[in-house]
Amino acid sequence: MSFLANLGEAGMALNYLRNAPSCMNTPSLAQMTLSTVSEYGLEAALQCRMPWGNETFNAQGPASPLEESVFAKTINLDRIFQFSSRMVVNYPHASLLVKNLPVDDEERSGRLRHYLAIVAEGCENNLCALISKSEVGRRNQQLAATAVAIETAIDTLRTQYRNQQVEMRVILHQLSEQLAKQILHFGLSDGQEAQLNAQLDSGFERALDLFQQGLEFDTQLGSLLAGIRASGRASM
Repeated sequence: MSFLANLGEAGMALNYLRNAPSCMNTPSLAQMTLSTVSEYGLEAALQCRMPWGNETFNAQGPASPLEESVFAKTINLDRIFQFSSRMVVNYPHASLLVKNLPVDDEERSGRLRHYLAIVAEGCENNLCALISKSEVGRRNQQLAATAVAIETAIDTLRTQYRNQQVEMRVILHQLSEQLAKQILHFGLSDGQEAQLNAQLDSGFERALDLFQQGLEFDTQLGSLLAGIRASGRASM
C-alpha cells in the first residue's frame, strides 16, 4: 500500500510537470499548481514574483492579505522551511505555502515534502519561461515600432529627394533658356558662341549624370523600404 501510494503521488507530480508548460499566463499556471497540490489533500497558496509585479493566489483566486504577509516574512528563508504543519518552498520567482502538512504521519509527510518541492521547482521553471516569452514579445514590439519609424523616415526622405530632383530639373531648364537668350546679345563670334554652348552642354551633361545617380539612390531607398515592410509582415 505504501508503494502504491508513493507511485500515485509521483504520478501527480509528473502529470504537473508534463502539463504546466501549456499554461500561457500566470493565473492559469497558478491554478494548475494549486490544483495539483489539492490532489495531495493539501491546502496551499502560491506567490509568483514577476518583473511586472507580485501575484499571489490561493485555491479560490487572489490570496488574502494575511497570506501575502506570510509570504513577505518567509520569502528570504531557506529553500524549504517548515513550521509545524505549514511549509514554504521558496524559489526566486515562486513560493509555495502549504498550510496543512500531515506532520502526524512522518513517512507521508516526508514524501509530500519531496513531491511539493518538485511541483514548486516546475512552477519556477515555467514562470521563467513566461518571463522569457514576455521579454521576447516586448522586444518584438520595440523592433516593430523601430521598423515603422525607419519606414516613415525613409519614405519622407525619398519624397523630399524626388521633389528636389524635380525642382532642380526646372531650374536647369530655366537657366538653359535664359542663357540661350543672353548669348544672342553678347555679340560673340560664331566660334565663341559655339565654344560657350559646348561648355554649357557639358555642364548640363554632368548635372544629368548626377540625376542618373540620384535615380539609382532612389531605387536603393525603394528596395530598403520594401525589405522593411516585408520584415514587418513576417513578424506579424
